[in-house]
Amino acid sequence: MQTIAFNRMIVLVQVKTGQGHSRIDEIVDSKTVWANVQEPSMSLQMSAANIGMSADRVLHLWRREFENGSYNRVVIGGVVYRIENIGASVNDNFVKLIVSRK
Repeated sequence: MQTIAFNRMIVLVQVKTGQGHSRIDEIVDSKTVWANVQEPSMSLQMSAANIGMSADRVLHLWRREFENGSYNRVVIGGVVYRIENIGASVNDNFVKLIVSRK
């Protein structure tokens, strides 16, 4: 079984996008959690680019922490990333997020 070493604190954020001319995004929910933050492989970046998606970071975190909310953004070191893809990680206890800079 592969192990995951959590190396960064991140903030999961649920943002409600504003409507109209004065479009202001509203933070509905947020949660600080530990995650394993990695640079994406070149093959992942190329695969993502082929389908019109960007991959700037790959995150692994506890599934139960992520599924407690409807998160669509991640803040890593003060930088906001949009969650592009949610997938399976090394086992059922973890979730893998592919994120891109907003």
